[in-house]
Amino acid sequence: PPYRVAALIMVVLNSALVAGLAVCAVRWAGLPAWAAGFLVAFLGLGQVGKAQIYLGQINPVVGLGVAGALALRDRPRAAALCLALAWFKPQYGLPLTLLLLASGRWRTAVTGTLTALVASLPVVAVLVVRAGGPGGFVDVLRRNVAYATSTAYGAAGSPTSHRVDLTALLSRATATTPPDVAEPLVFIAVLGVAAWVLRRSAAAA
Repeated sequence: PPYRVAALIMVVLNSALVAGLAVCAVRWAGLPAWAAGFLVAFLGLGQVGKAQIYLGQINPVVGLGVAGALALRDRPRAAALCLALAWFKPQYGLPLTLLLLASGRWRTAVTGTLTALVASLPVVAVLVVRAGGPGGFVDVLRRNVAYATSTAYGAAGSPTSHRVDLTALLSRATATTPPDVAEPLVFIAVLGVAAWVLRRSAAAA
């Protein structure tokens, strides 16, 4: 569709997904239904929530995928499809898969990952052809990663960043720039704590 039409569709879709994620969060937390309205308003007025709507991000899709994969324990097929959605962004799909494996949900982890892989193959094939072969495709990936890791906007210490990971939050709170080694260490620590919590909740259930 024309750009303006596509942008409008994306805004409406992302707004609906953000609202749906808020409703699911309220329902899974056992809160009254009216709390969903407050959470939708909070997400819509907050900078992080607004960024998901007007920047055309796929984060709302990934967010629903993560939430569904974790919450739908008694529906492994639906949870696997949610995990496949989360794999839209590998930086979410990979740790989520590791968390599912740590909590003993092997079927969901394997099925969801394979679903994402199979669905991606036709697109990857087209991209490889357009890049002039596997070597050109790998070069494109390298340039993308180099750009993503070199922007001031994406830095953990950037005051204008919308990052909400623990490293970035601590950096903004303390007005310091963390060393490069801090991010992988924090990632491993957070992943370990999350895995422990999921295993305990799975055992309690």
